[in-house]
Parts: sequence; structure tokens; C-alpha cells
Amino acid sequence: MSTFVALRGIRTFPARTNPMPRSATAPSPTPSSPWEPAGKRAQQREVKRHAVLQMAARLFNERGFHATSLDDIAERLNVSKPTLYYYIENKDQILLECVKIALELMQDASARCAPRAAAPSTSSRRACASTRAW
Repeated sequence: MSTFVALRGIRTFPARTNPMPRSATAPSPTPSSPWEPAGKRAQQREVKRHAVLQMAARLFNERGFHATSLDDIAERLNVSKPTLYYYIENKDQILLECVKIALELMQDASARCAPRAAAPSTSSRRACASTRAW
């Protein structure tokens, strides 16, 4: 007890102690978060972004680039137009991404066809078929 406390006549009480030792207390259950872990969210975002690109490519093929709006793409995906902006910046970026993907698919198809030394018409058909599959 300090001198100040003793002179003033203040009584001190012993610190409260937990009657149950720490090891005996059950840990409090932590409520589960409604949000997915960061890794899974990134994966889901990429899946949705790919869906946006695929739908846009399909609509560009059906209607043409200029006749397709972001509203059309959003409507087909059952989302709002602002939701699309979470995955892409603008329609031009969609076109650029679609072209990049198509070129990668064509390069992969031509790499698979080249070692076989197939007739040009056969390899052309294979490249077109694998590009359409996307």
C-alpha cells in the first residue's frame, strides 16, 4: 500500500480473480463472416470477369461492336450496368481483352496443329473450331 493511500485512509480491495482458470473457460465462438476469404473472392471476381468478356464477345458477334451497348451486356448477364464497371473499365477494354484472348487461342491451336504437319485446310479447320469453342 502506498503512503498516500495509507494517509488518506483509503481502503484498497484485492484484485478480482476469475474463479475458473483460463484453460477451463470455453472460447467464445466467433461469428462466421458473410464474406469469403480474399483468395476465394479474387477467384470469383475472375470467373465473373471472364463471364462478362464471353457474353460481350457473343453479343459483338451477333450485333456488331457499335450496335452493342454495355446495357445489353448487363441485361444478358442479369446485372446492372454499374456492376459491369467493377469488372471492366469500358467497352473498348472489353474488345481489347476479347482480341487478346482470341489471339492466344489461335496461337495455342496453331502450336498444337503445327507439329502434326497436317494439310493446311485441316489445321485451319482445327484452329477455327477451337476458337469457336471459346
